[in-house]
Amino acid sequence: MASWDNLGELSNIAQLTGLDAVKLISLIVRAASTARLHKRNCRRFAQHLKLIGGLLEQLRVSELRKYPETPEPLEQLEDALRRGYLLVNSCQDHSYLYLLAMGWNIIYQFRKAQSEIDNYLCLVPLITLVWFHAVSLGEGMVALPVVRHCVRLRPGLPVLFTTTTLSSSEVIMNLLPDGVIYQFAPLDCPTAIDSFFGYWKPSLVLLLKSELWPNLIMSAAAKG
Repeated sequence: MASWDNLGELSNIAQLTGLDAVKLISLIVRAASTARLHKRNCRRFAQHLKLIGGLLEQLRVSELRKYPETPEPLEQLEDALRRGYLLVNSCQDHSYLYLLAMGWNIIYQFRKAQSEIDNYLCLVPLITLVWFHAVSLGEGMVALPVVRHCVRLRPGLPVLFTTTTLSSSEVIMNLLPDGVIYQFAPLDCPTAIDSFFGYWKPSLVLLLKSELWPNLIMSAAAKG
């Protein structure tokens, strides 16, 4: 099997040219679901990228390209994702004996691929603050693994976490990673919501389950 560095030189990488990061991640996830060998590594890699793809989709890659500091690291990220797709796809195309013989090397290639993608993602100035909102303890516990992953993926990323119940605050505050800000959510009235957005200026809002409040959503949409 070609090394991670040489994968980018394979001729069929040209077929992936022009696809943005979200579409490339979608291809990787699809290819991982049908891998014949190294299924666990393929699907773990795809699961990691699926979260990244969800964030990029919410942030709109086409909009990110408008900022002068963004296109170059985005292109580097997309190049790494193309190589990642070829790596996952190799678990379908090569013979059984060939992949068995290269088994250890493939595990190393997956680790290197994930590290490279994460490093390039850190160069993209995606967001200034992420706001997670969960109404109660149950939704808050569901969100915690995602919060931890975001903080691990982007050290120093400002994260705000809100809930609306006292019982949830008593538990969630003690479980959040260091540096994550906790407070109660604002009331869903125009004045409170506008004041909240004006103070925190989140660039990404993640609402858990059915926490769909009309004034919050309209204010978020108005502010882009």
